[in-house]
Amino acid sequence: MKNIDFIESLNHIKKYYSLLPDENREKNVTILDIFNKTFSEDYISDYLAYILNPQLNGIGFEPLKKLVEAADGEWQEEYETSADEVFVKREFTFNNGRRIDLLINVFDSLIVGIEHKVFTEEHGNQTIVYAEEIKKLFPHHQHVLIFLTHNKREALANNKFKAIGYEELILLLKSVQFDYLKNIKKSVLYQDFITHLEENFMKKNTLVLSEKTKLYLDNAKMIEDLRKSFEKDYEMILNYILNMMKNHLEKYDGSEWFLNVNVDRGFQQITKKDWNVKGLNIHFELSISKRNLILKPAVEFMIDIEAPGKTQAKRDFMEQLEKNYSDAIESLVQRHHLKKYPRSRTFVSKEYELLTRENIDNQQLLQSNIEVILKEFEGFIDILNDALIRI
Repeated sequence: MKNIDFIESLNHIKKYYSLLPDENREKNVTILDIFNKTFSEDYISDYLAYILNPQLNGIGFEPLKKLVEAADGEWQEEYETSADEVFVKREFTFNNGRRIDLLINVFDSLIVGIEHKVFTEEHGNQTIVYAEEIKKLFPHHQHVLIFLTHNKREALANNKFKAIGYEELILLLKSVQFDYLKNIKKSVLYQDFITHLEENFMKKNTLVLSEKTKLYLDNAKMIEDLRKSFEKDYEMILNYILNMMKNHLEKYDGSEWFLNVNVDRGFQQITKKDWNVKGLNIHFELSISKRNLILKPAVEFMIDIEAPGKTQAKRDFMEQLEKNYSDAIESLVQRHHLKKYPRSRTFVSKEYELLTRENIDNQQLLQSNIEVILKEFEGFIDILNDALIRI
């Protein structure tokens, strides 16, 4: 009864999944996204420092002016006479060792202090301490103190620090008038900062999960159980295939063959002792992975001829094969429709539809298909054995 309930549950999920749309939600990628700093408080603060600096931003004083006015500060026309009189400092350190995110000194008359929080909260009475320190260091300046957060939270020192949210910051930056064509590069950077805040903090669906993700989360335990079962069965199937190949080769050749197996990689090797002599490393290789079992039934079987660090050894061996066995090799290639790679480490190869569901469900059929593969490559064993004796 439990098995029936489980199968019905799976069928329900499969039906529901088939009805879900492909949700490739497009997003405007920004500079901070590219460097994987999308939500980094420090990097957004660095970018803001650039945007507010009239010496660097290519826009001028307007972004800083509008921010000061939004925080109820008084902006004087004389401030705009020289950008060299505006000093923007990131992580300004006070005498007590505490640091505020941005401190801007305008004409040695106006101090703009900005404490920026993305998701973190204040600690150690930050804004209270900063307000006191700024008053001590700049007693004769006008103070405009801003507590900048994405959701306009109040500072602990809310009587000193003006709360400004990203939405308000975006609006005031957008209201700045400037000639876009005058400096296209810097205009693009300016717009990129605005886009970054809009895309990652302002959109209501920024962190909305897709329906497929919801389905995954709702069934995560079952999916994990299925994955573990699949991996266990994959290892069983892989070992069955490789040991069948090993047994077949030992019966054909009369030598002891060895497996080089790692279930987490996409290739497995079968070789024997006298195929690894004089710097050569010759082996059968099966290109197979968990992905094959899930999505692609085709596997590739091949002969690899390598000579790690000894190029001349491989060159000499390949020349001998071409000289003494070219007709026999070409006959096998033509007869079994193999691919030959004269300059590659892969000598010959062929793809086989080995991991079909029909083969996996039928042990006798799988065995038959494995034997077909090996019979098409058996002729090369005699050639390679003979060639190795000659060197």
